[in-house]
Amino acid sequence: MSAPDTTDPLPSTDIDPRFHDRWFRHIPASDGDGWVLLVGVVHDHPSSLHRAAETVRRLEPSVLALELPQLGLPLFERHADRADSPPRYGGEMAAALSERGDSRVVGIDAPSRRFVRELADYVRAERPAWETVAGVLAGATPILRHALRYRVAAILDARTHLRLVPDVPTEFDVSAEDEAAAQAEDEYRQLSRSRSLLDAVELPPDVAQLDQLREATMAARLRSLRAEGSVVAILGQDHLDAVEKRVQET
Repeated sequence: MSAPDTTDPLPSTDIDPRFHDRWFRHIPASDGDGWVLLVGVVHDHPSSLHRAAETVRRLEPSVLALELPQLGLPLFERHADRADSPPRYGGEMAAALSERGDSRVVGIDAPSRRFVRELADYVRAERPAWETVAGVLAGATPILRHALRYRVAAILDARTHLRLVPDVPTEFDVSAEDEAAAQAEDEYRQLSRSRSLLDAVELPPDVAQLDQLREATMAARLRSLRAEGSVVAILGQDHLDAVEKRVQET
């Protein structure tokens, strides 16, 4: 995998299997807008932490975009700025932040004003059943509540120097000390298992619609951020294709 529009390439798969092409989507620069590189992750996996951090370190993007609400950024920045390497808490988002340098950092996920606009546009255009709208709002409420917990935890962390962790990190069968090949193999196994489970069930319309609105929100934010230059975005792997397609929409 080579870095787009840069002279410092990312490792090839032969050198580091954690950089397989499956984890990347590249949207070239055009019409004065910078390129966008979507970097897929399995949340909290050591292979993903390495890929997120190393990609940001090597490419030094103008903007680092994260699948986080803007409200949540301060807590993850505090996790990133502690001495742990890789960060003990905050997963791949904190790992990417630890290498942010001069990059502007933006949380692109819901809740946000953009998400509210996307929801309003969806209701006006599709006129869905009230049950679907109510289900989307019910699903969005825990997301808002979680984002507020992030912000409160960051404030208390800063004022009391207590390390507050709203999310318990997921544990895997490999760690950052394992060989790159072992990490990559386990990460792909986790991804395949997750997709098999998702393929085996049919999501309720409100759950599926909430995911689509989140993806539309993130893509719209990325389209606007391209005007500032190059963008590296760290996202859950299952969002990559939908977000890529929406970013490329005019």
